[in-house]
Amino acid sequence: MDRSTRKHYHKHEIDSQDIYDTYFSASADKNLLDEVFIFPMKAVFNASKLGHIKGDTLIDISSSASIFHLLPICTYFKDITILEFNDACLKDLQKWLNKEPGAFDWSHASKIVAELEGCR
Repeated sequence: MDRSTRKHYHKHEIDSQDIYDTYFSASADKNLLDEVFIFPMKAVFNASKLGHIKGDTLIDISSSASIFHLLPICTYFKDITILEFNDACLKDLQKWLNKEPGAFDWSHASKIVAELEGCR
């Protein structure tokens, strides 16, 4: 790749929808979804269950508008702060928080967490 064609995500818009569709959505490639989505969720859940992840405040620095990795540990923290470096990611997270049309659907992540916790 030519160095001049690289994006600088702190300056340029990031395509959150493309990242979500490719890596995190329920319709993503099964092998890729397992590697970048399901496996990390299980690892974070198991680490928090063993007491390796704990505290009052969690500060998350994400590379996109993804929150799936926070779902397995959100009950272990009183306060979670999400830092984003791009306005597009902030807008996408705000849409999700406000349950606006076009927000990412993380229900499949919630189902995985429920299964890990032994719930349905």
